[in-house]
Amino acid sequence: MKGQNTLEAYNSMPVSQAVVRNAIPAMAAMLMTLIYNLADIFLSVRRMMLISLPPCRLQAPFF
Repeated sequence: MKGQNTLEAYNSMPVSQAVVRNAIPAMAAMLMTLIYNLADIFLSVRRMMLISLPPCRLQAPFF
């Protein structure tokens, strides 16, 4: 499905199916970003011990 064929395919499918088809790649991208951020925080804290902990907490307060 490329170019105009993609648009025609989305126009012919039900709305719920089109939403799911777009939501899955978006959720996968958000999950990959979350994993990257968690690994970054873990490795930066591990490398610099407690010196880098406060900046990491300000950057990602919900982790």
